[in-house]
Amino acid sequence: MTPSRWTLILAPALLIAAACSDDAEPLLDGAGGGEAGANDAGGDGASFPTLKAGGDGDAKLGDTLTATQARAGKVADKAHLLSGIKVEGKVGDFKIYNSKVAFIIQGKRKGDGLAPDGGKLLDAARLGQTGAAGRSLLGEVILGALTFTIKPRTVGVVADGSDGSAALVRVVGELSPVPLLDSFIVGISKDVPAWIAIDYSLSPGAEALDIRVRYFNQRTTAEEINLTSLVLSAGDGVHYYAEQTGYKTTAVAASDYLAMVGDDVGYALAGASGQQLTPLIMQSGIWVITLGSVKLPASGEADRKLKLVLSGGGPENLRRAVDRALGRKAPAGSLTGKVLDSKGKAVPAARVHVTSADGKTYVTRATADATGAYSAALAPGKYQATAVADGHAPSKAAAVTVASAAVTQDLSLLGSATLSYAVTDDKGKALPAKLTLTAASFTPHPESFGEQAYLGGASRVVYSATGKGNAALPPGSYTITASRGLEYEVEQKSVTLTDGASQSAAFSLKRSVDTTGFLCGDFHIHARWSYDASDLYELKVAAMAAEGLEVPVCSEHDYIADFNPTIAKMGMQPWMQGLIGLEITTGEWGHHNTFPITATASAPNRGALYWFAKKPAEIFKEVAARWPNALLQVNHPRSNAFGYFHKVGYDPDKGTFKAKASWSPSFDTLEVFNEFGWDVRKDKSVKDWFSMLDRGLILTATGNSDSHAVYKHEVGYPRTCVKVGTDDPAKMSPATFVLAMRKQQAVVMGGAFISVDVAGKSLGELASVSGGKVTLSVKVQAPSWVDINKLMIYRGGKTGGDLVKTVTLDKSTRSPTNPAVRYEGKIDVAATKDTWLVAVATGTKKLSPVVHNKQPFGVTNPIFIDADGDGKYTAPHAF
Repeated sequence: MTPSRWTLILAPALLIAAACSDDAEPLLDGAGGGEAGANDAGGDGASFPTLKAGGDGDAKLGDTLTATQARAGKVADKAHLLSGIKVEGKVGDFKIYNSKVAFIIQGKRKGDGLAPDGGKLLDAARLGQTGAAGRSLLGEVILGALTFTIKPRTVGVVADGSDGSAALVRVVGELSPVPLLDSFIVGISKDVPAWIAIDYSLSPGAEALDIRVRYFNQRTTAEEINLTSLVLSAGDGVHYYAEQTGYKTTAVAASDYLAMVGDDVGYALAGASGQQLTPLIMQSGIWVITLGSVKLPASGEADRKLKLVLSGGGPENLRRAVDRALGRKAPAGSLTGKVLDSKGKAVPAARVHVTSADGKTYVTRATADATGAYSAALAPGKYQATAVADGHAPSKAAAVTVASAAVTQDLSLLGSATLSYAVTDDKGKALPAKLTLTAASFTPHPESFGEQAYLGGASRVVYSATGKGNAALPPGSYTITASRGLEYEVEQKSVTLTDGASQSAAFSLKRSVDTTGFLCGDFHIHARWSYDASDLYELKVAAMAAEGLEVPVCSEHDYIADFNPTIAKMGMQPWMQGLIGLEITTGEWGHHNTFPITATASAPNRGALYWFAKKPAEIFKEVAARWPNALLQVNHPRSNAFGYFHKVGYDPDKGTFKAKASWSPSFDTLEVFNEFGWDVRKDKSVKDWFSMLDRGLILTATGNSDSHAVYKHEVGYPRTCVKVGTDDPAKMSPATFVLAMRKQQAVVMGGAFISVDVAGKSLGELASVSGGKVTLSVKVQAPSWVDINKLMIYRGGKTGGDLVKTVTLDKSTRSPTNPAVRYEGKIDVAATKDTWLVAVATGTKKLSPVVHNKQPFGVTNPIFIDADGDGKYTAPHAF
């Protein structure tokens, strides 16, 4: 199967498969010892491989080793595990280490992540380092074939290294599906007639873990595995990197290695024996990589070899470590020098980006030390070098010519200034806020540099949990927009910052939208425990506070996590109450959030529901049984890749399903608005929602961000405001929240907040009327900076909703005493039979710079109309 074919198949899955090599040695390991498992008859008669299974190994895993030692053993003391932001090793797993590096390999247990079974490489850290440089930031590493990974029969230490040789941990087992991959990839043969063994070995003094994946043919005829693979996801604080393209990893050619690089640690997956890795897809933080097929002799074996290389932070350190690990010849020349500020002082931690002379090919990035000195090993040739440092204007690109000796080139940054900011409400109280700084003159760095970029061409975005602080910035003229989400006014100021100077700017933000009795939340937020998100919780909580969210729901992919400990640590309880949620991320039947729920800390993925091979009805029933007081929300129902309604083939015009046997209506809320506003969703998920209301399936509409990275996709647009009877998040009862949601007492807010009433009845309630018409009281609010120019009233009974009234909103409809009130009045609507009413407000000018390039809008949940007087809503249509 060609890479292009795999790109077409795997692109919707947004997953990484990294692969092993193509020129395997045919091997039969006669290492003796015990059997790895029973001699099962596989395929047409071959037997399960007999390999030395190994044991517990060396128990002294806390010893500090010398350069001539390596060790492997089963972890009995948690003190022997590694540290990091989200390390996954546990007592009972296996540790393999030497004097430089250490790794944790999952034992034969259920674990976290995409693959539930053991045998995975979990954590990897450098030893002898202090602070962040000694943490593990490795993500999930899953070796296997096609959509399968190993399900261990045994995990054990074959060589503990005590004799002075390499230490070795062996995993032996069958191939088992990686649920998300296997459920997503359909229409191709997934017959992989092989058993698998993985040897993780580490030599004394090595910086790289040797990985040997062995495939054993289950058949007595020669076979070929079309794609040996692994799933590889980055951890927190590391970013994907490749030679020649740098941090721009959307179109990477075959390479000796593919890397995950942070400021303090780097990882490289490298093919051994000159084999190259070819990326197929890099999307949503996940990389699909191949080394091609593997041919298995009849009843025989083939293998693939990789190295996982560890280094200090930055591409240059990693590149040098890869050269050493692969035996590659180091470049003959070098570029050295110092990075200085505009006054000639050294700039520690400055980043020196080296490209080809024309700037088209990325070469490396060196980091300045405490004295400002940097060094990059380079082949003879012509280059350009640019120094970048936080808070400074970058240096001018310097043209350099490198020969077979060291060339010195100092680089001068163009200056730095300090902005001291303070944001308060209109009563002088400190306020969490977002500052968007747009420079009058700003040239973004090339994507290959990997420098932080911001939406809308902003030169800096600051999420301040406290509303005050200092920001280092390049000198220049800026427009600063201070904001706090969609209920507050904004304030803009222009400042000119001069080199070496500090300037203060104070902002006062008024809460102009009255949402008394409502709390507004975002019920679909990802962060570090999602395999396709890397936002740390501290950043996410600061962003949520700055955007004015009061009820954020933590909804990691297939992992139950909680924002509240971080909210408490940061002192944000007066501003928000987090709810624990879960995104059930099926491949076949869409994505579904359940919240509020509880976690089971001792269970894999903290108790996340295992959905593989289950129909929607089974999944929904299990959610209701496990968390009876939780809501179940269908996410992005019309997503081509992840949409439940798309998967079951719902036709909103006819009320029919192509996959009727797989349809279940047992959910509470529908994410009608995911990331985008009314115009984008009205002919898709809005149409579905209206169709279901017309057929008696009463679902609460929600609007959520689905934010994975706050600097690329703001959290809190849109949001859902729920009538919970309090304005204090700390006083909100989760039970009250759930009841209000089930009663449709919620408004979707993307800039406009709408209040509605019919004869004293409001959101989700039943209004009894007579005389063939109803009078709808409507109030539309929006901050003065939000463009809202149209109010629409939709009535049920017609596919896509029956638009019965449109009101132009302009200066004449605004309240003369409160500019935030864009409309307040009564609208008569004909109602000769039972129906429902929904109010919609929209604008045309985008919400930038507060929310990048998004449409302002607001949508109510329905008021139901009882026109025939029988005391209930009778749906006009049926499924």
